[in-house]
Amino acid sequence: MQDGERFSTAKFDQSGPGAEMERLRVRLAEAEDTLRAIRAGEVEALVVDHRLYVLQDVESLASRLRNDVIAQMDDAVIAIDNDQRVTYLNSAAARQYGVPASDALGRPLAALYDFRWLAEGDADAASEALSTTGSWRGRNLHVKRSGEAIHVESTVTVMRDMHGQPAGTLAVIRDVSERVKAEAAVADADRRKDEFLATLAHELRNPLAPIRNALEMMRIDPDALRQADARGIIERQLAQLVHLVDDLLDVGRISQGKVELRRERVDLVDAVKAALETSRPLIATGRHELTVHLPPPGELVVEADLTRLTQIIANLMNNAAKYTPERGRIVVSAERAGPGEALIQVRDSGVGIPSDMLPRVFDLFAQVDRSLDRAQGGLGIGLALVRKLVEMHGGRVQAQSDGANRGSTFSVRLPLIKPSGETPAEHSPAASNLQPGEDNGVGVLVVDDNVDSAQSMAQLLAILGYRTWTAHDGQEALQVAGDHRPDAIVLDLGLPKLSGLDVARRVRAQAGWGERVLLIALSGWGQDEDREKTRQAGFDRHFVKPVDVDELIGVLGRLHR
Repeated sequence: MQDGERFSTAKFDQSGPGAEMERLRVRLAEAEDTLRAIRAGEVEALVVDHRLYVLQDVESLASRLRNDVIAQMDDAVIAIDNDQRVTYLNSAAARQYGVPASDALGRPLAALYDFRWLAEGDADAASEALSTTGSWRGRNLHVKRSGEAIHVESTVTVMRDMHGQPAGTLAVIRDVSERVKAEAAVADADRRKDEFLATLAHELRNPLAPIRNALEMMRIDPDALRQADARGIIERQLAQLVHLVDDLLDVGRISQGKVELRRERVDLVDAVKAALETSRPLIATGRHELTVHLPPPGELVVEADLTRLTQIIANLMNNAAKYTPERGRIVVSAERAGPGEALIQVRDSGVGIPSDMLPRVFDLFAQVDRSLDRAQGGLGIGLALVRKLVEMHGGRVQAQSDGANRGSTFSVRLPLIKPSGETPAEHSPAASNLQPGEDNGVGVLVVDDNVDSAQSMAQLLAILGYRTWTAHDGQEALQVAGDHRPDAIVLDLGLPKLSGLDVARRVRAQAGWGERVLLIALSGWGQDEDREKTRQAGFDRHFVKPVDVDELIGVLGRLHR
C-alpha cells in the first residue's frame, strides 16, 4: 500500500474461553475505530471473516450505477467533448451506427454519422435552447457511414465540469425511422381519402346534371324526338352512376374475400366483344379511333368468370378512353403469348403515366396527376379492381408508359386451358324485350319509402300490363297487402315503422295468400349475409338496386294467368 493508505483488519477470534464481557468490549472498540476511519476516508477496504470488501465513495458508486444503466439502454447514448470528439458511446450506439466503440472513441462525431437538420431554423433553435436551458429535444436526420439515412429523435444535454463550465454534450438518440414512415403513410392515406371524397362528389354530380337537364326537356317539350333524346341521356347517365357504385361495392367485396368466381370455359374473343359493347359509348363520346385485333374464335380459351373477365377488359378500355384526349387512338388485342398463356393488351395515345406513378397505378384511389389533361374523371378504383380480379383468375396485369403525353399500354396475362374439342358457349349482351302490354291479371304491390322510386316502378309495371299498388312504410304495406292480396310484393328492406324483413315475416304468417305470394326483396344491400337474411324472412328473390327490369319481369312473368 502507498503511504497515507490505511488497511484495517477486523479479525474476530471466537475460540477459547474468556470473559464474554471483555471480548464484547474489544469488539465495540474496534468497530468504533473502523467507523471513524471510514468517515475520515482513511479506509479503502475491510476484511471480515476472511472476506474482502472494497469501499468506494458515494459519487463513485453513483457514477458506476449510471454507466451500468446507460450501457444497457436500447437507445443510443453518445458523449462528445467541446471539440466535437466522441468520449463515450454505449453498445446501442455502436449497433445503431455500425461502428465499434474502439473505432469511434477520441475521433470526431463525423466518424459515426453526418448531421442533417430537417427544417430551416432548427439549428438556431437548438443552439439557443442549449445555451439558455442546457438541453434540447427534437428530430433530425443522421446519415450513417454506410450511406443509410435514419430519422432520429434526440435529447441533448450540456455536461459541465466541477467548476460549472461546459465540458461537452450528452445525447440520447432514438431511431424513429419506422415511426416517421408510419406517420407519412397515415398522412398520405388521409390525403388520398380526402381526394377520393372530393372526386366521388364530382363524379356523382357529372351524370346528375344531364339527367336533370333531360328531365326538364321532357317536361317542357312534348316532341317525340326530343323525348327520345332525353330518355337516351337519362339511360346513359344512369348506367354511369350504376357503374360507379358497382365498382365501389366490388372493391369492398373483393377486399373482404366475398366475391366468388363462377368459372366456365370462356373464349377470350367473346369477352372482348362483350367489353366492347360496354365501353363503346364512352369511346364514341371521345371520338376515338378504335382498332381491334382478335384471333379466330376458339383459339384462346380460358377458365374464367365471363362477367368478371368482361369487367376487366371493359375497365381497361374505359380507362384508355378517359385518359385519352379527343380523337385519340385505342388499340385492343388478344393473342397467344407463349405456351399456355393468353395476352390481352389495351394501348392508347393518351396522357401517359409518369414514371413515379407507374408502381402505384393499380393502388386503390390512385390517379394520374390532375394537372394532366383528360377527357373524363374517375374514382381511381377501376385499375385496382382490374388487378384484384386478374389475380383471382391466376393471372397478372402490368402497366407500361414512356411518360407524360406518350400513351399507355396495359397488359393482362391469363393461363389458357387445353382445348377439349368443346366450343365455349357464345355470349352476347341481352337486349331489352319490354313492350307495353294489356292487363295480364297479375297484381303487384310496390313498397318503398322513396315515393318517386315506388311510383315510377308501379307506373312501369302498369304500362307492361300489371295491376299495381304502392305503399311507403311497413305498416301501410301490410294494410294494402291485406286489402288487395297481390300476387307479388316488390319490397324495399329499409322501411319506416316496420322493416321489410318484418313485413315479409308477417305476410308469410297469413294463411292462404300469404303463403303463396311472391316476395321479392329490393335493397341497396347485396352481400351474402344480406341475402341469407331475406331468405330466412321468407323472400323468394333478392334484387340489388337499381334492379334490372328485364330480370324482374322475367320473375314476375311466371305468375301470368
